[in-house]
Formats: sequence, C-alpha cells, structure tokens
Amino acid sequence: MAIRLTLRCERCGAPSVSEGAWVLCKSCGTWCGFDFTVWLDSDQWTEFNRRAMTDPEGYMRRFERHGQALDQAAAQARGSSPGQPAFEAALDAAAREADWLMAEMPSYVPPRVLADRELRRRYARWIGFDLLHARLGGRVSALYARLNQATAALGFGANENPMEAVKAMLAVLRELAQARQELGSPPDPEGLSFEARLRIASSQMLSAYLRLIAPEHQGPVLEMIYGPGSVEVVGPAGHDYSLYFDWECPRCGLFSLQGHGVEVTTCPGCFCTRRFDVEFLKLGALAQPCLSCGARVEFAQGAPEARCDFCTTTQRRFAATGAAQRLLSREVRLTVAAQHGLPQEIPEQEGLEVSAATRLQRQAEGVARMAQWFHLFVTPARIYGLARASAKETAPALLAAALQEVKTQGPPEAVKLIEAALARCT
Repeated sequence: MAIRLTLRCERCGAPSVSEGAWVLCKSCGTWCGFDFTVWLDSDQWTEFNRRAMTDPEGYMRRFERHGQALDQAAAQARGSSPGQPAFEAALDAAAREADWLMAEMPSYVPPRVLADRELRRRYARWIGFDLLHARLGGRVSALYARLNQATAALGFGANENPMEAVKAMLAVLRELAQARQELGSPPDPEGLSFEARLRIASSQMLSAYLRLIAPEHQGPVLEMIYGPGSVEVVGPAGHDYSLYFDWECPRCGLFSLQGHGVEVTTCPGCFCTRRFDVEFLKLGALAQPCLSCGARVEFAQGAPEARCDFCTTTQRRFAATGAAQRLLSREVRLTVAAQHGLPQEIPEQEGLEVSAATRLQRQAEGVARMAQWFHLFVTPARIYGLARASAKETAPALLAAALQEVKTQGPPEAVKLIEAALARCT
C-alpha cells in the first residue's frame, strides 16, 4: 500500500512538496503540513536523539529548567490580561522559552523559521502564548487534559475502531485553536488562515500516532486532517507504515512482527535470526502520476521517495524504513560492545530444530509469544493475518494451539487477543 498526499497551497494554489519532514508549497514556500514518516528517518531526528542519548541527565536538566521558567511566568501572569504589564512581561518570558524549545526540539518549526530573525520572533511569541496559557489553569489547561484523554483512548495500536478517538483529538485541537483566538493570541506568525494553521497543528499531532492505527484507517485519518480529495491510497492495504513490519522466517515459515530499526530479525517461534535487509519491508516498485505535472514517477523497490524527472517535484509514500533508528541502535550497541569487549557484529543463528513434525508447534509458540509481547500494540486482525500467511488453510489449528499456550502462561490480554483472532476463522 502507498498513501500519497496531494496538498495545495491556500495562498497560490501550487502543489506542496516535502523538504525533510516539512510539507511546503513548491512555489511560495508556505507551510502546509508535517510528515512524521519523513521525520522518523530524518537527520534531524537522528541528531536530536543522539544528543539526548549522549547526555540524558543534561537533557533532563534542560527541560526541568524550561518547565520551572514557564511556571514562574504563569505565576506572574495569573490574574492579569493580555495588554497589561504583568501579562506582557510573562509572555516575554514564555516567548524566550518558546525560542529555546524551537531550537532544542527540531520538530516544532521548519528550519527556515530559525534562520529568519523576524519570523522566529513571531513564532516564539505565538508559541509562548500557548505555553503560558497551558499552565494558567483555565480553559486551555482543561482542553489539554481532554486531549490527553482522547490520546489515551486511541491506544498504542490495539484499537480496532480508532476513528472516534481520532475525531475527538481533532475536535479538541479545533477548540484549542478557537480558545487561543478568544484569549487574545498574537497573530499567526505567517498570516495563515485559521483552517490552514489547524491543518498544520493536526498533522503535527496526529501524524505521530498514525503508525498506531491499522493501515485500513490511515488514509481516512489523513483525509480528516487535510480534507476531502487530499489523500490517494494506491494498492491493497498492507503494513508499509506501522509499528512493525511482517517478516517470514526462512526456517519455520512463521510470519512475525519485527520492530523498525532492528539490526537482525528474530523469529519468536524457532529463534532463527537474520541480518536486516531492506527487502524485508516489502516496499515494492511503484509507478504513479506526478501530483504536479502528471508525468510518470517511479519509486524503486525499497525507496520511500522519488523525484519527477520532468518537473523535479519530490514525492513520498507513507513507509517507515527505520534507517535512523537502526543507525542509533547500532551506535549504542557498538559503544557498549567496545566498553565490555563484546563482539562487534551480531551473528546469524539457525535457532531451534524445525521439522515437518515440529513446524506447527514452533509456529504456535511464536504466535503465543507475539500475543504476550505485543497485545497492547496489534489488533486481532493483524494476528489473524500473520497466522493465515504462516499456515494458510491450517490457520485455525495454528491459532487454537497458540491459544492453549497463552491460556497456560497468560496474560489475560494475550488470551483475549488470540480468541478474537481465532473467531475470524469462522
């Protein structure tokens, strides 16, 4: 499956393109949205996490200081209104914290904002207003509490019907945008309309949760953010963009869940391991019309991005490669290995014995372990799909054997997950 966004600039009508994680107008540069798929594989994400991991205590101290400064600003502003000296002084302090946050957290604003002194000042004041009101205990604070509730309802990937939670999140984001206007917010830093800014805020918030939503719901969620006609789904529903990709064990044949960023894939059934290969992601070659000029654009196998040879517009399909996470995990592993004299490379292993007589049992143990490990993150449909791919017409027998394993070992959530997957066989 490939999901393609077709966004148009509200100012000039030109198509948008991705510059890193930032979806910008190709013609005038207006900010249109945020692409979390790109962010997770970006150099910015890598450097931010590398810096935080290098000095985690320093990272915590920086944010502790930031929170204390905002608490002091809120105490100063309490009881005053925009335009009054106490509030304006507090807003200046919050704006300084917003400026620090924009530099510290590269997912807040596009890099061009930090390079433009006046635009950066306007963004700092605009974001600072929100940071300040979030701590004042009034309407904005209450709305953020509601947003947290809606986010919790969305879950971590096991929610089979996430659309109500998504609608609740979008509704609260709209109320937050309306509340800040009514409270006297500074004008939009780029002069964007209410709806355009709301689309950006929604894309920044919800795109982070998109991979927690089953693939069949991802297109509709993006359309809820960007509007009708903005999203095209190419091909059948798959798992191009989710917390895990599916990997087929070459020994026992079990299809299992593997986390993006792994250096080696490990079968939960027979414990066979293989070094990661981008072909495991099943990002097949894809050809589609350019959203800008209509020319044919071809994605190579395994490539999330392609450029139109005619008009040079860059297109991206929603697909997580895990390259940045894999790089960071490798760096950490090599550092630890050097410190303790451990091997630098992870060898491949053949795992447990597999034969025609033991294959079903190995697969059942693997399905049981997946249910035990991942019950918070996957739906019954996903487990059923893995069983079906692994055992085909004998999937009911595989799930029944896995159910006996989890009934003995638990937890109850794993039992419930496999029971629901088994019910799909009837």
